[in-house]
Amino acid sequence: MTYYVGETGRSFRQRFEEHTKEYLSGVYRVYDPVLFAQGIKELVWGGMWQRGRTHLWPDFLEEYVEIAPITYRFLTCLRVFLAPCRVEERVRERIEAAIAEAARNCDESARTFFDEGVQYRPRREEEEPFELINQADRVILGLEGSMQA
Repeated sequence: MTYYVGETGRSFRQRFEEHTKEYLSGVYRVYDPVLFAQGIKELVWGGMWQRGRTHLWPDFLEEYVEIAPITYRFLTCLRVFLAPCRVEERVRERIEAAIAEAARNCDESARTFFDEGVQYRPRREEEEPFELINQADRVILGLEGSMQA
């Protein structure tokens, strides 16, 4: 199931390192890795990425010894799929939003697996749509076939 969709104009390595640091420093949510691998989201740490949650920093530090190994195991559960393309930022944003929308709408279990609160920038009414075709060599639930961006 799809948990997150993101785009970047920087190298994948840079963006992946940033995400990893955010997880390890308590900014992002962390789920129980054993259950996550079974398609069940049980929150271990709620993260501090949303407005009004940075006051939780002392709590995170207090629980760090316990949370750090869970976070590491959680990160090992994630599988990353890349779709390299050389297009302008607005096109990347539309592609990102179309993939996220397809993942959210495929079925009930996948929809609930996708984290809430992540903001996307879908195609505006005045923008000409284009078709995305998934040619991945693996099945990615909700992303079969094509979608509009």
